[in-house]
Amino acid sequence: MSDSLSGAFTLAACERLIEFLAQPQHASYAVLSDGTRDRAFLFEKGSLTFVATFSDVSLKGAFASQALDPEEFEEAFEHTSDELHALEQLGFSDEAILRGAVDLLADAFLGSLFWESPGFEAARRSFPHASELLRQQRTLLKVESAHTFVELLRSRLPRLKPLRRLMPGLGTRVLLVDPARSQALLADDPRRRTAALLSRLQSRPQTTALELCTSLRWGEAALAAELGELHAHGIVRLERPQRDPQGEAARAVLVEETLANSPCEVARRLHLSAAYARLGKPRDAARVAAWLGNAFLEANRLEEAVQQFSYALQLAPGHLDALQGRVQAWWKSAPGSSVQHTEELVQRLLQLGLPQRARRALELAIQQDPRLDLLEHLLELVVQLGDGERAARVGTRVVEAFLKFGRRADARRLARRLLTVVSAPEDRARILRLAGLGRGPKVAAVALILLASLLAGATFLQVEQLLFLRAYAGQADAARRALHGGDIAPEALRERLAVEGPRWGRAAAVVRGHQERVEALVRDAERFRDLQQEGVFAWRRAEDLPALLEAIAQVEAETDALRVPLEELKERIESERTKLQRALRRLEELRTQGDLDGAWQLARRIREEHSGWRSLLARAEFPVSVETTPRGATVSALGEERAERTPTVLGAPLVGRRTVSVSLSGYEPARVVLDADQLQGPRVRLRLVPLRSNAKAWLSFRMSEFLLARFDADGDGKLTGAERRKAREALRTRRSELTLEMLTQHFDADGDGRLNRTEREAALRLLQKSRDRPRRRSRKATR
Repeated sequence: MSDSLSGAFTLAACERLIEFLAQPQHASYAVLSDGTRDRAFLFEKGSLTFVATFSDVSLKGAFASQALDPEEFEEAFEHTSDELHALEQLGFSDEAILRGAVDLLADAFLGSLFWESPGFEAARRSFPHASELLRQQRTLLKVESAHTFVELLRSRLPRLKPLRRLMPGLGTRVLLVDPARSQALLADDPRRRTAALLSRLQSRPQTTALELCTSLRWGEAALAAELGELHAHGIVRLERPQRDPQGEAARAVLVEETLANSPCEVARRLHLSAAYARLGKPRDAARVAAWLGNAFLEANRLEEAVQQFSYALQLAPGHLDALQGRVQAWWKSAPGSSVQHTEELVQRLLQLGLPQRARRALELAIQQDPRLDLLEHLLELVVQLGDGERAARVGTRVVEAFLKFGRRADARRLARRLLTVVSAPEDRARILRLAGLGRGPKVAAVALILLASLLAGATFLQVEQLLFLRAYAGQADAARRALHGGDIAPEALRERLAVEGPRWGRAAAVVRGHQERVEALVRDAERFRDLQQEGVFAWRRAEDLPALLEAIAQVEAETDALRVPLEELKERIESERTKLQRALRRLEELRTQGDLDGAWQLARRIREEHSGWRSLLARAEFPVSVETTPRGATVSALGEERAERTPTVLGAPLVGRRTVSVSLSGYEPARVVLDADQLQGPRVRLRLVPLRSNAKAWLSFRMSEFLLARFDADGDGKLTGAERRKAREALRTRRSELTLEMLTQHFDADGDGRLNRTEREAALRLLQKSRDRPRRRSRKATR
């Protein structure tokens, strides 16, 4: 194609281009637009011929993409541009960067890197070094055609494979094949960066990239750049190992994480998520997939967003960002089928202890679709949070919905419950008015009819509630006396009585306060009937009816909330006392029989199920000794485990490495040792360790603790397979050195890092004692 068509498109150029494409001999050409009005690429058989801008909309109708698929173009552009960006960020040589730029021009058709086009400023900013190198080469070659420039530049570059093919992973074998040339380079400039690499290769002619990175403390990118140059000059040979998916995935993660400013962010994140998944890091892969889902959600690409969120949840079930993003995507695409996902998100937030975020998620869902079940769920949540203002606002909507569907009984029940939460007078009045509980008569006749019809029912209701509460208060007093007077008092029941007792008293006071008004209204009703027979009408107390109805609703709500069957409470108290006494008898039997493990487990179960465990277990004299560990973690005896900075055992503080023993007669003294990481969760692993009287067992235990602290690289409190193998190898080859270090760590009382004479004698005495065999008593001596 002629060079006269290059540059910016004018209307005449557009017409010439259309005529050019219409000719039969040019059927292999194609023009591909990037989706905007002002940019297009002209290709011939997969090679870049020409890049230009245009502004004529009618030109789009003449585009034909028979030479290249747009999806293939996007994939090639993203892959090559990411590689070029990695070459710049990781510090590769100019030759490698220039080769990557040429590959970008030839394979991804980005001619704007050296063409003066204002539409590609962002691309030039993304690859500043590569762009400068291309400009220099263009000035030297003095060419204007992009196609000619690419071909000339390719012919000038050495015929070498790209570095990404030479360095597939850190397992690549590096062989020094020309020691003489390496020695000459080393003598020429020993201060160069390559000198350290050549010195290492001369000492070890056959090594791997991993060993070179470790010994030289170089990164993989720097090592790849240096080895690429040595390989190009024939000094070293790189032998590609067998395919290692884990190593390739690790390299992919390393390269992708350096592309923070990549112009292809979505493609980069896709590659990064796949690489994390191949490495066996599902949480990281889920995090990247959730980011992609949010990006698609912002772009309103809902199907792709749901796909990414579902993939993230498949990798890491319960991932919070993925759950929340999927719910938002479902609300936008299919609101009718998103209720289940919303409830799943709310349950997950409540499990994580985030009730406010759960409330906001429900409010967002209600904004999309105000369903009654979601409103009820939100009301239940705000009532549990004690937010009276929101409870009034949401409760009003729920009451209105109940009345709309004809559920008046549910509306009244909900209004009575809301009165115990809502405190603002205007909110209470609105709720009562909506539920029909506090709506007063508008005319005197309606007032008299309501007074005549409702007064008797209200009176009997109040009297019945008063009688119930009086009997209930008597039972509550009896139960309270039984609880406080007994030897065993479950703490949870005490707290419940302490909280509900005053509320019972307040309810009874409310009933007593309104009883006089009820009786006065009854007298007024009787007088009203007498006066009605005589033709006289009385209107005096009709205005008291709304206040009375509100008081009745309040007492009904409080009574419903406090209607706890005390007989069941008493039965539970007796059951707890019986179970605890039975458990204590069993604990005494196990202690007598010497079953230490069984007694320990039973003591823990008593501690979990009963509140009076401290004094009871102390009376049972549970035979356990306690010792703090060198990490500062601690153990508490008698069924109570704690991990505190200043822990206590039976009230005695444990400071530093002080040991508190609780050894009783009849049992061999032993220490119970727990680490801080073992105190998390309901399950606690116990390990009984003999005292120093058994020196061999004590020394073995100390060595195991020392090896755990030394070789536990991930800090999870246990040794994995690889860590255990390292520990065994170190123990096999350096047992004396490790034993000395362990003893120094334990017996160094003054903390100076070495043992003085007294400390050394104590350590040697312990070692000698651990090696001595126990002497057997002869039969003659026994006789």
